[in-house]
Amino acid sequence: MPGVETGLPLTLGAAWADGPESVAQVIDAMSRRPAERFGLGHRKGQLAAGFDADVVVFDPDRRWRVAAAELHSNAGWSPYEGRTVTGRVAMTLLRGSVVYDGSDVVGEPGHGRFVARAGVTMTTEVAVALPNDRPDARRASPPRPRRRGRPHCCVAWPSSRPWWSAAACASRSWPRPWTCR
Repeated sequence: MPGVETGLPLTLGAAWADGPESVAQVIDAMSRRPAERFGLGHRKGQLAAGFDADVVVFDPDRRWRVAAAELHSNAGWSPYEGRTVTGRVAMTLLRGSVVYDGSDVVGEPGHGRFVARAGVTMTTEVAVALPNDRPDARRASPPRPRRRGRPHCCVAWPSSRPWWSAAACASRSWPRPWTCR
């Protein structure tokens, strides 16, 4: 679903009306935490010495109407079409260079750079514990709908958290935030 270009204005614009604490939470949720979650926290997500100078300049007072034709997405539509939003990105800098000037992408093709993840081992392992909890009934594959009962599932991601392992999930020895429904 398209929404990368409208995500920050919608969330930060709403938070701006709620006050500084809400703004700080949104900034944290859309910069530092994703960088850490994806193992990029050593280079991205903060304005600090040694980090890439990736900055979004945000105008909290600018009012605009979402129009898919004006967005940069290839989707050609937006779920927020016609909605009036307060707050808009005025400029984006990537490693200190302007790549978006408030109306157009002005970054040079090939300006991006690969940043290796650090400290996080990602996996796509999915463990399923069937309702009867028989160890021989466990399988490591995506859950499928069943006629009798539904399996409880957990994703072992990132694997640096041992209580998210397949064995822990199957033994039900941890609090499950997700249940397949």
